[in-house]
Amino acid sequence: MTILIVAAGGGLGAVARYATVLLIRSLFPSQRLPYATLTVNLLGSFALGIFFAMLFGEVQGTLSTEASFLFFAVGFFGAYTTFSTFSVDTVQIFSQGRTKDSLIYVTVSTAGSIASFFAGISLIQ
Repeated sequence: MTILIVAAGGGLGAVARYATVLLIRSLFPSQRLPYATLTVNLLGSFALGIFFAMLFGEVQGTLSTEASFLFFAVGFFGAYTTFSTFSVDTVQIFSQGRTKDSLIYVTVSTAGSIASFFAGISLIQ
């Protein structure tokens, strides 16, 4: 049953990621940086922060089941966020001789994802 819960969350997370990527690419067709990957990582971190606050924070009990954790934290957000794609994008930007752009992308992605996670927690608490 655990595998099915994770798979269901992962399937929905993958579809949500794909939809987000299509939307961002349509809004920003000429991209200096991989905005679609950046967007899903920031949104995913923000939403995961909300989820963790609901699961473990002051409103604990709202989503306090193991199934909720498996579906959302492991499945949905595991498929929605894209650290592996972030790594590929960073290497590609760097390989094109765009060192400054790659450093900006790494900084904004990592600091922004952490800040988004905290913002999600703060929104709920």
